[in-house]
Amino acid sequence: MSKVLGGIALLLGLVPGLALASSEGGGGFINLDRSLLIQIVNFGLLLFFLWKFLYRPFLAKLDERSQAIKKSLSAAQAAQADAERQREEHRKQLQAAYAEAQLIREAALKEAAEEQRRLRRLQQPEHSGERLPRERTPGPLQRPGHGPLPVGPP
Repeated sequence: MSKVLGGIALLLGLVPGLALASSEGGGGFINLDRSLLIQIVNFGLLLFFLWKFLYRPFLAKLDERSQAIKKSLSAAQAAQADAERQREEHRKQLQAAYAEAQLIREAALKEAAEEQRRLRRLQQPEHSGERLPRERTPGPLQRPGHGPLPVGPP
């Protein structure tokens, strides 16, 4: 509504200036009489309306945009800090998992070495009474746990 009123006031300021400038039969583009004063007033009105209806909203939009940019930059920095924190947390978890895997591996190797030593001790000739029975693996014609397969017609 205020823009419409501003436009009407601008036209009202220009119409008398145009009428006075055309009524005088001067020869040049700018006459040094009353038309110069009217042109100065018209230019002042133009500046006022441009300042009020164009420049101030333009500055407000620029300020709004700069605030939005600052807000998005701070959000991006917060997201980057959060991502860095998560990356560090994941790195620590990975190190802990590697350390745990190394401990499990060492324990398994130690247990395997002890089992190997125990089995070698049991297999030595001086412990002939304590030998472990060797398991027989089924041959090609034997079923596991059932003896040999029947050969021939049933």
